[in-house]
Amino acid sequence: MALIHRRFPMVVIACCCAAGLAGCGEKSETKGTGPQAAQEASPAPGMREASQSVPTPSEAEVALPEVGQLPSDFPPDVPTYPGTTAQTGMSAPGSGVFAIFQTSAAPSEVYGFYREQMQENGWTLSEENEKTHRLVAKKGDRTAIITIMVTGPQTEIGVSIEGS
Repeated sequence: MALIHRRFPMVVIACCCAAGLAGCGEKSETKGTGPQAAQEASPAPGMREASQSVPTPSEAEVALPEVGQLPSDFPPDVPTYPGTTAQTGMSAPGSGVFAIFQTSAAPSEVYGFYREQMQENGWTLSEENEKTHRLVAKKGDRTAIITIMVTGPQTEIGVSIEGS
């Protein structure tokens, strides 16, 4: 129970990122009003009818690696803090990649590492908040969001990369 409680904040962040990545797509328009218009409306491309089954992860093309492993398409130009353990990750091809790492290092040390290393790997810092330990960096059409937080005796590092 304590493990679930400690991970809850990062799991919420992961779910929000996944929802954001999955929410991209076309919008449908419904013409008219009333019951007839609702019957005539069809779901937007890529959406499913409420009566259809939910796609399995393989159908949705979301890859979930084993605990302790990074998603296979985790970018090599995004550094990982030395001595961290990958706790969970997710990959949605064409949308982005997300991973959570855990370390015993202080959040300020981890923040300093990512602030320096992201720039050394060609990323431009577009947002820095040392107080909340959050960085946003851009490289080409990609955006990396790094969130560092204390969860019990450990420091968790959330890394989300959006774009291709």
